[in-house]
Amino acid sequence: MGRAFVTVAIALACVSCGLDENGLAPIDDGGPLPDVTSKDGAITDGGAPDVADSAPPIEAGPCDDDGGACNPPEVPAGWTPVAYVENPTSPCAAPFSGQTDFMKVSGNGNATCACTCLKNSDPDCTTGKIATFYSGSPGCGTTGATLSFDAGACFGINGAIDDYYESNPIAPSGGACTGQTTLTGAIATTPVRLCAPEPSCTSAACGGYAPSGYAACIVADGDQSCPSGSSFKNKISIAASATATCTDCGTGCTLSGSCQTPQVELYTDGQCNSLLVTLPSDGTTCAATNNGGATVRGAKYTATPSFNCNATGTTSLQVATTSPRTVCCR
Repeated sequence: MGRAFVTVAIALACVSCGLDENGLAPIDDGGPLPDVTSKDGAITDGGAPDVADSAPPIEAGPCDDDGGACNPPEVPAGWTPVAYVENPTSPCAAPFSGQTDFMKVSGNGNATCACTCLKNSDPDCTTGKIATFYSGSPGCGTTGATLSFDAGACFGINGAIDDYYESNPIAPSGGACTGQTTLTGAIATTPVRLCAPEPSCTSAACGGYAPSGYAACIVADGDQSCPSGSSFKNKISIAASATATCTDCGTGCTLSGSCQTPQVELYTDGQCNSLLVTLPSDGTTCAATNNGGATVRGAKYTATPSFNCNATGTTSLQVATTSPRTVCCR
């Protein structure tokens, strides 16, 4: 029983070895080699390798699908692929034909802000009362009449002038300044253009393809950070328009100056037509009248306002934009 089993096993082994009917192996006649299965399961014929199998792949067309590139983290929700160019010289063209123009703020340029004050009106230097003093010799130690003036109009009096005269000036009243900001120059801006891909090229654009001369980017509304983990990581802030503004200076204005050359004109008539003498009214000068004893019937007061408005507030330059966008490029 044991020997019979051995005999069958040997016979099967010989069949698998391909022996001929005489028990001899066939002689190789130079014919084609049999197919052999490689390690990876591919069938080869044992000949030289196929050139097409070892050469690098042929470059795909620019808008061939780049599957999955439009998904996070490369392009998260809310972001869309675009081709980006600064200082464009030609319109967008297929397959990136969706054109939108923006601007990038390149810097403050020569724009500057300053607080200024506009003088609305000078103080009134000729409305008010003055005290007068007189004497027959230098000194003006005797108090005289109080004269009242309304915008320097003629004031009727009934008296006589002595040898020496002195009077106080009228203090300025009123006057107004308005504070305002002043912007000079302009901010520096750079025109930019976004070209959106057509549907056939969207996936390739997400994968980083852009026409020659353009950068491959993604764009989203508002001002935000570039997506974490994305190859699109170089941020550029753009907007539909950009203008420079100045912060409010507040009400920081002061009015400074004085009423120059205050004088009193004395007349011999009540309508101030016949001038007798003009005397200083600065509160320090006791002036000789050279008309001691003369009758005085009218007086006028004159002074010239000399005032400036000075800004005391501060301001700073700000850039206001409309429709801001964030562009992130590779």
